[in-house]
This record gives sequence, C-alpha cells and structure tokens, in this order.
Amino acid sequence: MNDLITSKTLPLWAAARSIYGCGVECLSAKNSQSLVPRILPSGEFSFGTSLIFSPKSFVKVIEGGFALPKIRYFLTAPTGTFRSVINLARVGKVYRSPSQIKEIHGMLNGSLEAICCYLNHHLVAKKAFHDESSRTLTFEIKGMQRKWLIKMDGSNGWQVGACSSLDRASACLAFNDIEVAKNAALGALDSWLSLTNAEIILSGRIPLLDKFGYVSRIAQNEVPRPGR
Repeated sequence: MNDLITSKTLPLWAAARSIYGCGVECLSAKNSQSLVPRILPSGEFSFGTSLIFSPKSFVKVIEGGFALPKIRYFLTAPTGTFRSVINLARVGKVYRSPSQIKEIHGMLNGSLEAICCYLNHHLVAKKAFHDESSRTLTFEIKGMQRKWLIKMDGSNGWQVGACSSLDRASACLAFNDIEVAKNAALGALDSWLSLTNAEIILSGRIPLLDKFGYVSRIAQNEVPRPGR
C-alpha cells in the first residue's frame, strides 16, 4: 500500500480515509466497513471490496456528489457494491448538511484521519514530526465527553482514535463549541482569529500544536472536499 501512496495519490488517499473516518462515527460498524478504502495497483480507488473509482471520478464524487464508478463488479458483487454506494452517499449527506452532534463528530474524525495521512506520507509533514514520535495530541469540543487522541502506533504510523481517561496527552486542542469544530473540519476556520477570540484553546506542548496546525493547513489546501 505504501508504495502506491505518492505525492500525486496522497490527497485522494487522505480524502478516502476521511470518508471512512466519518463513516466510523456516523454509521454502524457493518456499514462503515463497506467504506474501508484501498488504492489498487491500477491507480484506482476502492471502497469495501467492489466499489471502484478512477481518480478523476473519485474527485467528482467528493466535490460534486456523483460520478459513475467502474461497473465490472456490479454484476459479480451487486450486494456489496450497492451497500458501499448507499453508505458513501450517507457520508456525503453528512458533509453537505451537518445538523447533529454525531455528524459533526464524524466530520472531525474524518478531518483528523486525513491529517494523519499527511503525517505519515507527506515528506514535509514527516520531517516536521520526525522528533515527535513519543508525543500525543488530544482534541475535544468543550462540554462533551468525546475526545480524540492522535499518537504514533509503531509501524502503522500516526493514528487517530478515541481518548480514554487514562491517556495523558503532550498537547491538547479544545474547540469552544460544535460550530467551531464543524468549521475546523471543513477547513473554514481562521486559526489565528479563532485563537484571538478564544474559539479554540491550546494547552500543553504548544510547539507540537503549531506543527500540527502547519500540517493541517497543507492537507486542507490539497485534499479535495465537498464544495471546493
């Protein structure tokens, strides 16, 4: 897989992981599994076992919401393909009209998944985080119990997951409310203005958060997303 993730495929791979990350939060375990992404040796992107898009079609799916997938599996695996199509549409709806806390959690989880892809595969980002492998970061929305933890997980690289009460992070970022979190997940947040207005609160190892913010801005500039 790593050999297939290049500077050209990384933005789309991060988008695919973001879709899956959103699905993990917003869909059932079975339905989210139908969105597990892969890059195929042909350069195509697949979800689940049978929903396959060319890179050009995948960008259309993300930015416009519709594109024709490869049809070769519709006859051989119609049930799995249809499930992936339906669940991909469900995630797309989350991004186009998020209104529930669970949906905003999904968008934020997806955004952190995409950033982790850059921490693991983008040359500049990897260099920035080269000496931070022992550090961890947490993210939360004030007043809510759900927290996210980003840490180095051996050969799997940087990963995002749930933060338990036992985790002690090197640095923490808290969003003041769900609207701020939603804007951050959509790449529509002015980080400096938000800091000034106390919409986001930083604590712990601030230089680590500065590096993370730098990498997140690279990802937001490159990864296709709805409405771009």
